[in-house]
Amino acid sequence: MLNVLLVVFAGSLATGANDGFRCPDTGRIISHGDFSTQVIRKCRAPDGRARRTEVTRTRERVRRFYPNGIAYEEEVERQTELQIEDWTYDFGPDRFVRFLRFENDKLVSVADGSYGTK
Repeated sequence: MLNVLLVVFAGSLATGANDGFRCPDTGRIISHGDFSTQVIRKCRAPDGRARRTEVTRTRERVRRFYPNGIAYEEEVERQTELQIEDWTYDFGPDRFVRFLRFENDKLVSVADGSYGTK
């Protein structure tokens, strides 16, 4: 059973399972949670890069109080800015294009595209 688990784990690293991939240029593993500078150091600069900011608003209950036995809630609206970068790596016609998404400079997702074109 242990041998089977090791084979499955090793296979997921080699094939670039949902949370990362092995950079073909260097053989180093890119993983969720890596900072953008770590990814560049492990692999190289991306072939494409797009940046944007997303603003979200949420309402949060700050406190609940009961004057005269009637329940009231005090809420506050919070605004959060999320810095997003989408990177593209084209490793050539024999490998899949990789799409990386960073939120606040941390890698949060890796997706495969079709075969590259370089």
